[in-house]
Amino acid sequence: MEFKSLGDLLRPFLSPVKWGNWTYDANHFVLRHEPYDYEINLDQCTDSASVLDWIAQIAGKGWDAVDVGQLVFALDEIFHLQGTVCGGGEDRKMAPRKVAFKNGFDVGTSTKH
Repeated sequence: MEFKSLGDLLRPFLSPVKWGNWTYDANHFVLRHEPYDYEINLDQCTDSASVLDWIAQIAGKGWDAVDVGQLVFALDEIFHLQGTVCGGGEDRKMAPRKVAFKNGFDVGTSTKH
């Protein structure tokens, strides 16, 4: 039997999942930022370069640095970045929905956004 964390067990009942201004939308598999109504399509996060590109895009928007930090926390909680795409400084590929599901997130059914 595989033991999960309390957060993993309760996550389906704690909707929506939020990190500051970022909200996880499982139906569309995106992170949505309010109040800017900006979305990050998590299906595009397939390797360290694509994840870093999203972080750099948000950092370049001139938004509050807290928003960038909260995005990093969100991506790390969803994907466990060091274990999936960049551990030891090595670039690796991942299947975003598979990884998010393994980490206890509902990933919806749509593969298109």
